[in-house]
Formats: sequence, structure tokens, C-alpha cells
Amino acid sequence: MTRSDRKVLQDLKQEVIETAKTIFEENLAKLTFGVVSAGIPSTDHAVITPSDSARQEKLHNIPLGRFATPDDIANVVVLLVSDESRHVSGEFIKITGGK
Repeated sequence: MTRSDRKVLQDLKQEVIETAKTIFEENLAKLTFGVVSAGIPSTDHAVITPSDSARQEKLHNIPLGRFATPDDIANVVVLLVSDESRHVSGEFIKITGGK
């Protein structure tokens, strides 16, 4: 991924956050919602980096010491759509292993 690709992704992520904040402010009492931002997942189809050394460097920067699995990400989403999170709204939740 090039520097310009990363910039585009950062800009898109910021736009999603700003849109979510606007929705939250305008509909405070009407609905609950959250925004989930996942870090680098560990899947057969994820292209993390072309080299093992770069992959290890990224892994070294994750405090939990592992990439997220699809289940790690899905579990947070399941929590947000369940009644267990009925008092959670307008939150931006990062699933990054503590990064």
C-alpha cells in the first residue's frame, strides 16, 4: 500500500467518523449506533505486506502481539447490535489490539 493509498484510507475513515458524529447529534434520542474500525485482520485473503519482515514489524507494534481474527471483529459488532449495549451510542470503537 502506497503512502497516497494510506492517506485516502485515513481521509475516508475521518469522513465516516464525522458523519457518525453528525448522525448522533441529530438523532440523539431516536437511535443507538456505533462505528467500528478494525486494524489489520489475519485472514487467508488479507494482504498485509509483501515481506515477512514487514509483517513482523507490524505485528511487533501491536501490544497484544497478534493480528485480529475475523471473529475478534465480529464479536464487537455482535455486542453493538445486541441489547447488552443498549446504553452505548455514538461511540467509535477501534479493534487494534491496543495500538
